[in-house]
Amino acid sequence: MTPHPLGTVRRVSPETLRLHRLFVIKHTVPLANQRELLQGPLDAAPAKAVRPPAGAFDTRADTAGLLEYPLTQRDPVGERKVSVYGQLLYGAHFLFTTFSLARHGMTLFVLVPDLMRALHCGTADPNAFLQRHPQLLPLTATPEDTQFLRDMELLGPAEGEGAVGETPLQYVTARSAYVVFGAATVASAHRVADDYWETLAKQQGMSPHHRVYTVPHELLQLLHTLQPALCRPAGAAGAAEPPSPEEEKEGSAETPEFATQGPGDEPSSEARAEYLAAFARGEHVAQPMPGQGLSDPLELAAQFRVPKYHSKNSFLQATQAHALDLPIGLDPALLAAQATSATPGSGIDGTVGSMASFASAVRNNTPGGVSGATPYSDAVDSDATTAAASPVAMPQGQGQPQPQAHTSRPMSRMLSNLLMDSGASATAATNATTNGNAAASPMDTPHPYAKNNPVLNINGWKFETLPLRENPVQMQTVVPREKEGEIADDTPLYTMRGLPVYRMAPLLHRLRRLTPNQIRELEYSHDALVLNTGVQRARALREHRWRRYWQYKAGVALAGENDALSEKALQRALLRAVTQYRDVREVYNAETNCDEVHTTKRVANANMWGCANVAALPPPYAPVPPEVVAKQLREQRARERRGSR
Repeated sequence: MTPHPLGTVRRVSPETLRLHRLFVIKHTVPLANQRELLQGPLDAAPAKAVRPPAGAFDTRADTAGLLEYPLTQRDPVGERKVSVYGQLLYGAHFLFTTFSLARHGMTLFVLVPDLMRALHCGTADPNAFLQRHPQLLPLTATPEDTQFLRDMELLGPAEGEGAVGETPLQYVTARSAYVVFGAATVASAHRVADDYWETLAKQQGMSPHHRVYTVPHELLQLLHTLQPALCRPAGAAGAAEPPSPEEEKEGSAETPEFATQGPGDEPSSEARAEYLAAFARGEHVAQPMPGQGLSDPLELAAQFRVPKYHSKNSFLQATQAHALDLPIGLDPALLAAQATSATPGSGIDGTVGSMASFASAVRNNTPGGVSGATPYSDAVDSDATTAAASPVAMPQGQGQPQPQAHTSRPMSRMLSNLLMDSGASATAATNATTNGNAAASPMDTPHPYAKNNPVLNINGWKFETLPLRENPVQMQTVVPREKEGEIADDTPLYTMRGLPVYRMAPLLHRLRRLTPNQIRELEYSHDALVLNTGVQRARALREHRWRRYWQYKAGVALAGENDALSEKALQRALLRAVTQYRDVREVYNAETNCDEVHTTKRVANANMWGCANVAALPPPYAPVPPEVVAKQLREQRARERRGSR
């Protein structure tokens, strides 16, 4: 601050300007690919800035004795950032030199040329600048004021003489400049936080990351070096050539960057203002748009998988044993008896008997009348020796093979062996070999707190996911399809996935009679059932949500008599509610000094439910219309009559 008998001068320190340039570079480089925050070219003012509301300044007041136009509207938050004399509070500094005059007390002023240079407005005519911003009240400097400014080195000799001889030297109050231009007049400032109209900026959707300053030309080349994605200045070295007249003509016909194309259901101004206010507070709540808020996308690969009722090597073992068409729970003793009674070459019965005998021999490592065959055992561990894997041995000095008793270790990875007690595994294997009971279950009843049913696993085939009535955990999610309430013994029950709930004894009997080929078909049949059930449930949920959405969109009640309406009746009710909507408001117009009546109507466009201008396509599950069926029958009968002739 430099004192003088006629006033004082507050100069901007070089350190403040240096820090301001670093601030501009630091906060502009990260905005390279964010057009919404850049708001246009760097060497021009941001396209979106905080402007005072219309009528905030009483420009029709008598200016005699006034230093600035009085404010008819104020921002309480902005009033806490600047004093009544124009001094910035909380340590903020202006980007221009201010001065005060002794006859006006402590009020701070700024020369119009200094304000223009700080804003980088791109014009050198003060009159044009003041005409563009009529909220500023220009004050004409007296000869004493001009001499004072020249003595304080705020004016050059030529500028002072020109100001007196040609155009009067004009200045405005620093407070009015801050109210009009906000953060652009403050060094190292952020949008919203350093603006006078902070409340208005939040309502307009501004954030602290929006660009504030016009970047001077001396910093444009540096910014381009740091971030090539930023616009290169027109006069910089290596800049692109100016466009030709043809390119300029083509470019002028392009759509502006922020223009919207095509018809659309644009939200009301109140909805947009509410959204911008929430966005400024950091609450990124999306507006309800068609299709939003409707979840449950059908990701078939993740939600509906083909069930697996087989182990890793189940089909491989069945293929090597030629048992793809044999029941998985068939008693080996019965197969051996059938093989003994059957005679090779006696027709079909002999063939079936020999295959059954071969399968029995393969599964139990016993000779089944097939000489020289080396059967595959699903009970041989991967570490078993060749002698243990061979069912027969050739003793020295004898011509006939003799059975060799051996005990092969069960595969540790088989699910049936994992479920058996380790101490009783050898005893269970011996009993199974002696009694020929290949379908012996490791568990007699399902565990009362188990989600699955290991009792349904048969010889490595895993049916533990099938629901049982004897499992109380699975019964908690079961609902009777025909009636609700108390569940009787004969009431058909189904799971949420669509599978029926079985009883354990009949189900085990049916599972033991299945062949590997039938199990493969069963897997795909259950997959189709689960998929169709899930798709239909998702369609019903989406249909319910869409009805709720269109009721909300039309502004009708979400519950009540509308729930009982059919689809066509609900469409007509919603369309009637939309077309009958009227919003009448009286708005005061400060320019005409009168009240205006604004009436808002709603018109249903092609996006409205039932108003689409595209021919309806039936969904895959829609029934064929009766008239189409009758026409197809007539054409088929006509072709048959022509063919008979």
